Amino acid sequence: MPAKKTVLVIFLSFSFLAFAAETLKIDFRYRLNGDDGKNHLNWQTKTTKDKQAKTTNPNSVADRQIKDKYDATTGASKNMSTKYMREVQFEDKKRILPKGLYSLLLFAVTPSPQAKTDTLTVTSSAKNEKELSIFFVHRGNAYKITTNEKGQLDMHSGFTIAENLAVNTGGVFTIKPELMKNSTETEKSGAKNADWNLIDWDKVQFMPDRYDGDVPKIWNGKLTARFKDNILTITGTLKKIDRPKIIDLDDVPIQAQMSGKGQNAPAEPTPPTDSAPTTNSAPTTDSASPQEPPAIHGV
Repeated sequence: MPAKKTVLVIFLSFSFLAFAAETLKIDFRYRLNGDDGKNHLNWQTKTTKDKQAKTTNPNSVADRQIKDKYDATTGASKNMSTKYMREVQFEDKKRILPKGLYSLLLFAVTPSPQAKTDTLTVTSSAKNEKELSIFFVHRGNAYKITTNEKGQLDMHSGFTIAENLAVNTGGVFTIKPELMKNSTETEKSGAKNADWNLIDWDKVQFMPDRYDGDVPKIWNGKLTARFKDNILTITGTLKKIDRPKIIDLDDVPIQAQMSGKGQNAPAEPTPPTDSAPTTNSAPTTDSASPQEPPAIHGV
């Protein structure tokens, strides 16, 4: 039995060497309580062919090095990150990056009031300021993003999502009645251009936000997040790898290993609860920020 387990490990290890290495480097900075002119999304995709690699991934993204920020003149990202980051998020029309990470990064290239509209909040643990919980709602989807005790965002376990909380009618989002608080205030509001604070969050179920289940490759790794003086930064490098078939060989029966079963998803991460959230103070707006067409922030 142990011999079979070793063979499987070797097989997976060689599969990682099959293609040239692809990396995604991220440098994100966003001030929650108003734009100070320093918000940015700088990122780079790069493909490096290993000497041992005999073939190239036909779905590799183009090598790009982009320094981006919000452009008030066009009402969109200055250097088209909204469009080009979408190429990074998908491979062969399948998602290979957490949807929440894509949406979060785009705050740096949207007008400051968007943070207020999307109720973007960041919570630091009172016991460990590196432990962060990030929450926002964009276009009817809610996102919870959490770091570990080292302040790292793990692509496999740090992201959760609750989708379809509102009905989209021509760009106007109306919270689904079954999710709303039972109060007079809620009934009067009608929840047009959704006020996400009117949702009863006990009725909302969050699910893991990672990648489409049948993708051959994923972006993997950890990014470092920091939050100080209402400024959120995210930095680090991700690497595109073969999607793991077995998460932990030692915890899976050998029969399940050989059949591909027993791949239970990790439990949903729980945001810290021992400190109050710090929120932005940007002016309120009732409409989504303009993007270069098509509008794909958070889609």
